[in-house]
Amino acid sequence: MADELSKKSAEIKTSVSSKTEVAEGAAIPESDEASEFVDKLPSEKGEKSAEDTAVSAGGGNKQAKDDKAAAILAELEPKELPPRNVMKRQVQDVLVGQESLLRKEARKYERQGNPYKLNIALQKIREIRLILADLAKATYEILKNLWFKYVHNEKRV
Repeated sequence: MADELSKKSAEIKTSVSSKTEVAEGAAIPESDEASEFVDKLPSEKGEKSAEDTAVSAGGGNKQAKDDKAAAILAELEPKELPPRNVMKRQVQDVLVGQESLLRKEARKYERQGNPYKLNIALQKIREIRLILADLAKATYEILKNLWFKYVHNEKRV
């Protein structure tokens, strides 16, 4: 019985291999869909495909916004920026004020028994504390960004 199975499997293998072989000189028609698909695939790891480059090319609007913001800041910086110690004090005052408001909200949520809103308020308090800690050793550029964000109410790029 084992001999019969091995003979049948050998017959099937030969019939399959004979059907899939291509005669010499025969041309294999190439499908346009297959070649387009292969063209879109990245050739090696780390390279971008044609679709990736087409998608990433559409993000030119952000560059225009960055240039506009940089032009506004270039005009603003030399004239209107306060000295470093004044900027630091103003940022610190705003952040401490926000922290005290958040502490009041956290106490209210604790009394009401609203753990979700309490957790959000405590998370914001932690973020403010981290910013205050970074403020102590901030460079002038970081201090300027924080001043624009919290005191001057402009997002700096």
